[in-house]
Amino acid sequence: MASAYNFSALHCAVSSGGVEPQPAPLIFAKWPRAVVGHGAEVCWDPSLTQRVDYEAEVAFVVGVPSRPGEPVPADDSDRHVFGVALRADWTARAIQ
Repeated sequence: MASAYNFSALHCAVSSGGVEPQPAPLIFAKWPRAVVGHGAEVCWDPSLTQRVDYEAEVAFVVGVPSRPGEPVPADDSDRHVFGVALRADWTARAIQ
């Protein structure tokens, strides 16, 4: 699972007084085969898109709750963060 929140859009919306920022992060699947190691080749199907964009992201590695299926209380959430890493995300904007 992954979560996305566009902080630059939030900043622009707040500072311009225009568009309302998104109310909550977007949750979506990030499949294990979509993650590769440092220096690995990034491949895509040119019949689907001719261009991919990249962006820097912060990744939080989160473990499972003490009791799977149970929600994690907000005041206990930091116990479930295994680690933090910087990562690059590649996106085919044409089919996003």
